[in-house]
Amino acid sequence: MAPSVALSDEVRLAAHVQHLSSVANPFVKHVVKLRQNSAYRYASGSLVLVGDVPLRELCDIVPSKLGKRAFIEYLFVLEGSNARASLAQFAQRVVEVTPGVMHKLSGVQSTQGCNAVGVTCLPSSFCCLERSLDNFSSLSSWCPCPQRLLVLDGIQDPGNVGTLLRTAAAFDWDGVFLLNGCCDPFNEKALRASRGACFWVPLACGKWDQLQALAKTRKMVFYAGEAQHKTDSVASNQENFDQWRKKEDQFCTSASEELGNINEESLCLILGNEGQGLSEETRAACRHVSIPMPGRFESLNVAVAGGILLYLLQKKQQKM
Repeated sequence: MAPSVALSDEVRLAAHVQHLSSVANPFVKHVVKLRQNSAYRYASGSLVLVGDVPLRELCDIVPSKLGKRAFIEYLFVLEGSNARASLAQFAQRVVEVTPGVMHKLSGVQSTQGCNAVGVTCLPSSFCCLERSLDNFSSLSSWCPCPQRLLVLDGIQDPGNVGTLLRTAAAFDWDGVFLLNGCCDPFNEKALRASRGACFWVPLACGKWDQLQALAKTRKMVFYAGEAQHKTDSVASNQENFDQWRKKEDQFCTSASEELGNINEESLCLILGNEGQGLSEETRAACRHVSIPMPGRFESLNVAVAGGILLYLLQKKQQKM
């Protein structure tokens, strides 16, 4: 990722300021823009975390990962709340704010649901290839020896993106690569869903050809998760369903064995858009795997399906 742009004087918070009461303050506007605008986040090299619970979760992860305790650049706490006591030790700067300013900073309607907002740097393990001058060097340093990469192809729901990041971290995958069309992983809803995972698992944003170059260099095999679809007649007619069920039982056995027998040392699991699935170029380059589902319902949320596949395809030595 390119170096962060320098902030102008108008969005710097004077060193003597310990309390904010005006929503018109330029730094308040700066924080709101960081929260709402993806391009501004990347240009500034900072992100915003809303809520004392997400901040505490991050405080359990980041210091051990980065070896840096005071990683929150600015911590805004609601005046009279107890958020300062639990979070101040992780902040370089603590500023108390009025309920009106907290509402503006957080975007939360009721300040009862938000006592703290934090501003911190984007994770050092994040790589935005569109901003990189040398894509190959950036990718090589981003994830030097990947064995398991999760690739998101146009997944747009921030809750799904955040949940998949958290699941990838839980199963110790080496990185997550977001292709064009994905939701920003530092969107406030994605951050809340990821529960700090974006600071634990390395993330990269880039194009399909950049991912292909990385996979070729590392001899990685592409696998794509896709659903097996029942026809309307199968779904609506019990007799047809029973006949289909027998065939599906055979398929499920085969699919289970296939997933269990995948033994590539290095692979990428690609998950497609919630509505449209995989893009054509992605689909054409992948081996396809399906989750055995013998029941009447076939549809799984992409985060649920992804979680199952992340578990089944994790590194062999990690399986219980």
